[in-house]
Amino acid sequence: MEAIERFAAAMGPAVGESEVLISRRRTSPLFAAMINAASSHFAEQDDVHNGAVFHPGAVCVPPALAVAQAIGVLGQNY
Repeated sequence: MEAIERFAAAMGPAVGESEVLISRRRTSPLFAAMINAASSHFAEQDDVHNGAVFHPGAVCVPPALAVAQAIGVLGQNY
């Protein structure tokens, strides 16, 4: 995972609104979602939907978290 983090640090913005969970570094929502999604697959923390036999959490949660952080709604109730 550190390789993907280093790639994103070199290619993406050095600052941003969204957090990379493995390093606590902040970057753009795009790069944060990419690194966090890859990390969830690497650590086998993705879920399995038994009926469909796929892993929706690994591809849905990281982008949703990154966008929520970017627009400032994380933790607020609506």
